[in-house]
Amino acid sequence: MDLQEPLHSGIVGQDYAQRMLANTIKRKRVPHAILLWGPEGTGKLSLAWSYAAALNCTGRGESVSACGSCPSCHAIATQNHPDVRLTEPDGQYIKIDQIRDVIEAVSYRSYFGGWKVWILRHADRMRDEAANSLLRVLEDPPAGTVFLLTAENLYSMLPTVISRCRLVRFNPVPQREIESLLIDRRGVPPEKARLLSVLCGGSVGAALEACSDESLEDERVALIQGIRDLAGKPVWEVLDASARVGDGAKRASLDRSLRILECWYRDLLVYRTTRGEDSIANLDMLDQIRSDAKKCSVADLLTRLKGISEARMQLAANANAGLVMDNLFMTLVTSD
Repeated sequence: MDLQEPLHSGIVGQDYAQRMLANTIKRKRVPHAILLWGPEGTGKLSLAWSYAAALNCTGRGESVSACGSCPSCHAIATQNHPDVRLTEPDGQYIKIDQIRDVIEAVSYRSYFGGWKVWILRHADRMRDEAANSLLRVLEDPPAGTVFLLTAENLYSMLPTVISRCRLVRFNPVPQREIESLLIDRRGVPPEKARLLSVLCGGSVGAALEACSDESLEDERVALIQGIRDLAGKPVWEVLDASARVGDGAKRASLDRSLRILECWYRDLLVYRTTRGEDSIANLDMLDQIRSDAKKCSVADLLTRLKGISEARMQLAANANAGLVMDNLFMTLVTSD
């Protein structure tokens, strides 16, 4: 049996996570709780389903991956398997009533006589009372039951819940791997694939979604040009521009704006330090990159990139979005 055999051949950039999970099947040491954690769009949920399928597959023989054709695999593929269930946040959070339903359901015997697998998506969005309720069953799990939790932010979870789980880390997918995936599997033109692979921040899911997002191109150009036009403008104009971006925007929209800005200043830094074009993402704005790179020092560009990174962390910590964007715009426009 090959340790390198993937559980899910369509997931890229997560060889370590696939190997860890495959080894638990090969060695027949399946943990009662596994926490798959890492950035959004890196394959956590897909791999959870594949793991559940492999555990219950009746046709995989000596393989560690599901056959895809047995009755169990078909039931899981359509999410109709009575022993493999999914719980997601009801609104913004996973609530205690949902966890109580989980606890009651896993107390019953398996319908098919195999593993009972419960996938808890966005486990970092459980309310404390729900997490404490889950903790009780994690401390004394029913036989033949596996909990698969997915999360992006471990700091939002109870340490006691984390301590009861086997941790499997999902890393941001390397930019070149995403670029190749977009070209080879989706037929995206190389220039656009390079841009999207940088903008997505290591998330395959975000890159695939961006392929069909017709508004992204206009938003990117408008935001970059808007920042360029603010050079030398009075403070009130800078704050007015910040408000147009930040006021009322959802976190996902703000994060995308930050990635666009980060990509722009990254390009300026790359060109400023190398004068090369091979790694430039915004190739359609190469003339502007050449012009702006001459006006900025390396230290200035690093200050701006640091400001963008700090803004992202502040937003992730639920800081006031308007104040965060005001501070960032002032940093981007006044740094020199």
